[in-house]
Amino acid sequence: MPSGRAPVAERLLLQLNRGRSAEITSLAAWRDAKTTVSDAKSRTPTSTEEDRKRWPEFALYTDTINFVHMLLELLHQELHDPDLDAFVKRFADAEEEYMPAGPPMSPLTASYFNYWMLNDDPIGPERETFGSIVVELGRSLEVGHDRIEVLTALADSRMGLFVQEGQRGDDVLLRELVTEARHSAVCPSGYVGSAGNLIFARVLPPPLGVGRSVVVTTPYMLASPGVAAWLAYLERTLPKTGIRDRSAAYEYLLKFGLDRRYWAEFIFEAYATHSDAMVVLMGLPDVAASRPHAPQSEERARKASGQRGGAAPVRAPREPGRNEACWCGSGKKYKKCHAPQLPPPP
Repeated sequence: MPSGRAPVAERLLLQLNRGRSAEITSLAAWRDAKTTVSDAKSRTPTSTEEDRKRWPEFALYTDTINFVHMLLELLHQELHDPDLDAFVKRFADAEEEYMPAGPPMSPLTASYFNYWMLNDDPIGPERETFGSIVVELGRSLEVGHDRIEVLTALADSRMGLFVQEGQRGDDVLLRELVTEARHSAVCPSGYVGSAGNLIFARVLPPPLGVGRSVVVTTPYMLASPGVAAWLAYLERTLPKTGIRDRSAAYEYLLKFGLDRRYWAEFIFEAYATHSDAMVVLMGLPDVAASRPHAPQSEERARKASGQRGGAAPVRAPREPGRNEACWCGSGKKYKKCHAPQLPPPP
């Protein structure tokens, strides 16, 4: 996690205060953003009434992450900072490599990619993120408590590993591994799921203390291995963070990984299949052979089939019974869901 010092944010703020960017120091963009938050707060229901299906909590977070992205472009155009320039290049390079449009184009969804790069990719020696930099700039420029609260929730957010414990109305009930934190959250992707599913997702608290928690990224369902194997993976991996406290080590690992692209590479290589509501992954980050698209797995599949190159063959899937729950997590029977369209994961 960031150390508490924010040298990149301090340098950028110094440039702003010197008036090197009249467009930014006019605070026009910040004022617009503050108004957006105030308007959204007034529209956010405190119970389940007419706007329930519109997920206003999700809309508020989406508006804010879009604002952060816009501010990145604006700061990069107007200011000159080596760490910020390096981050913008990393952002562009990752976008070109992963093409985060979601399946079938890429296992990385746009929601995962933007939240990851803007809030989890470390910048500078103190491991700031662009999200944390925006929070520091906003505090110094006095953009308003509501905007800072939402920006801070974004900057502090991370991916998590959750066991689904069931449903409550439209909400999914999630329990996080290690921290044991529980969430009743809306999932705007349409994922419903069922008890026992293991989910890799970013869950944010009710914005401004109003409404419900939100699964802001398209969920990744970890089809295999199960919870016990993932807990064993965490026991092997948490000590590698160098953090003694188990919960703090878990939070660090799920935010930053063991390197910059740790989780993005895992998603890319672990992809199995997808539906409109979720993406299915298989394997573990530290067992390459367990991931369908890791180089070792694809080479093994080619040798097994007698191929010398090209794409690895698709293994025959195990098809659920027509009256069994669909593999996609929708809660519907297989015959009424994905039986005609998509194969289940192996």
